[in-house]
Amino acid sequence: MRLICKELSVVIGVLGVIGSFICASILGKSTSVSSSLSSYSSKSVEVTRNWGMTIGIFLAQMIGVIVVCVILYSIGEILENIEMLNGRLYGIESAHKKDDKPKNSDKKESIFTSEISKSVPTGSWKCSDCGTVNANYCGTCSCGKGKL
Repeated sequence: MRLICKELSVVIGVLGVIGSFICASILGKSTSVSSSLSSYSSKSVEVTRNWGMTIGIFLAQMIGVIVVCVILYSIGEILENIEMLNGRLYGIESAHKKDDKPKNSDKKESIFTSEISKSVPTGSWKCSDCGTVNANYCGTCSCGKGKL
């Protein structure tokens, strides 16, 4: 999406400059019609360039084109920075997850084991060897240690 915004801003900029020249050249002309009283069919149309209006039209359109181009390019830059920060955050998060792994990760945990509950819930017991919380009706832990 970021590349689309940046490329679109360049395309709109180029087409906007070309369109500004065309509109200013077409709309910057003044026409005046004069008719002669001596003849019935002698009407003349005079087209003259109004330079103030031509330059004004060109500048007004260029300001609009520049604003749109800057907005689109800025959106592309913002999206690029968000993607970069997201990549950094993912790297930090994955490094943090690697550090959080327990030293005894090869031992199996029972369903009652939880990082949230540090205390042993009622109706269960904690193995002294592996630290697994087991149900009260279990006589031995999954590591093989007995209840007592």
